[in-house]
Amino acid sequence: MLAHTSRQPGSWLTFNVGQIMKSSSIATIDVPFLAMLSYLLYIALGMAVGIGALIAAGRLFDLQFAFLIGNTLIYAGAIFAHFRFAAGTPSWPKLEQGEIIKTIAWASVTIFLGYFAIIIIGSAWQQDLQGLDDALHLRPEVHLRSAMRHFDKATALTLIGIDGCIVAPIAEEILFRSGVYRMLKGRFAIGTAVAISAAIFSLSHRSVSASVPLFVMGSICCWIYEKTGDIRGSIIFHAGYNALVYAAAL
Repeated sequence: MLAHTSRQPGSWLTFNVGQIMKSSSIATIDVPFLAMLSYLLYIALGMAVGIGALIAAGRLFDLQFAFLIGNTLIYAGAIFAHFRFAAGTPSWPKLEQGEIIKTIAWASVTIFLGYFAIIIIGSAWQQDLQGLDDALHLRPEVHLRSAMRHFDKATALTLIGIDGCIVAPIAEEILFRSGVYRMLKGRFAIGTAVAISAAIFSLSHRSVSASVPLFVMGSICCWIYEKTGDIRGSIIFHAGYNALVYAAAL
């Protein structure tokens, strides 16, 4: 039984997580539950538009060109939807920007600590699960496999590097931390908001074998976001972590 018995919303999670994170100046977004679902629908529609544009580009030009800009178009659609929704929500504050030196310092140190923590957790979780994604037709690495088929090795590796270390970190941190997390934080305790947003982040990658490592990564991104009060902090961590994974894969 936990010693902390406060009946504040989500207090069972704030006993540890809330105390560790000690909320910074990050502004919450206080919207009704249906508005939160509407936000996710906006993002899904934005991604659908991006996919449509990708298909059109493939038909108008060629498949190689489509693969070259594929994920970028999909992310662009999602980000456009994010800011379009934010513009129509009066309580939605701007993206936070804190002290840049503090932000870089927190993120840089956490990149290496977080990387090894996630590797340790991931190696325990991923045993005997590598083939499960393929068996369930999830195929989280489909973009990498496609790039390898359509481009020479150098071009494919460059494409994957730009996508994984630049495009994805910026887009996903804006969506999952500045969007989903802040809305959840407006309705739940910090620990609950972290857990739910990290779970959504993990599920969005469509991988059973990587689900737990991604959940941990999403939680760390929330922690850095809180500690720095700056969305650039979680972007730097996300990009750095992906870069280490990319380097290890090479």
